[in-house]
Amino acid sequence: MYEVRTAPDHERIWKASVAPDQRTGLVFTEVNAPTSPGGSIGLGRLFSDVATDSAGNLYAVWVDTANNNVYLSSSINQGTTWTTPVQVNGDPANSNVMPWAIRGAQE
Repeated sequence: MYEVRTAPDHERIWKASVAPDQRTGLVFTEVNAPTSPGGSIGLGRLFSDVATDSAGNLYAVWVDTANNNVYLSSSINQGTTWTTPVQVNGDPANSNVMPWAIRGAQE
């Protein structure tokens, strides 16, 4: 399970898992986050979301607070490396909020 958590300076991606010898509770590990092209650190601080597909690929979507554009990036190795973020909005007014990642089939 992956989730986005807000830190004082930006949002970070965390992976929650259960260790093999652990009976209860989750272990949280920070995952590398893609660099935002607009200049924000990590995922910026505005409406970030992550999702996985059936193959375990990770997808991150966020609004960059420096330029208010929506970006998408993916990882095939659990967040170790990320594709170059792609701007997925076309709104010249920069009025983009609350992007949402929805998991789908393996690509």
